[in-house]
Amino acid sequence: MEGFDTEAQPLIDPGQLRELATGRWIANGDALLVLGPPGVGKAHLAVALGRTAIERGYSMLFTTAVPWSIFSTQTPSFEGGI
Repeated sequence: MEGFDTEAQPLIDPGQLRELATGRWIANGDALLVLGPPGVGKAHLAVALGRTAIERGYSMLFTTAVPWSIFSTQTPSFEGGI
């Protein structure tokens, strides 16, 4: 997270990013859903937070929202667990 450029996306609150980077939300059993239009850095942010979580000993699942959509006709399957 140290290299995450908050100036590239001025709508992101740097204080909120620092809080997310602590991993307290994971320890509390909370989930994180990153929403926004295409091209604003959602995947970049999710990967950065995921790497930080892994460095702290947590596991991480990165996926798009499509498998979880109510419009999906199939239940997502993750071999090996989450």
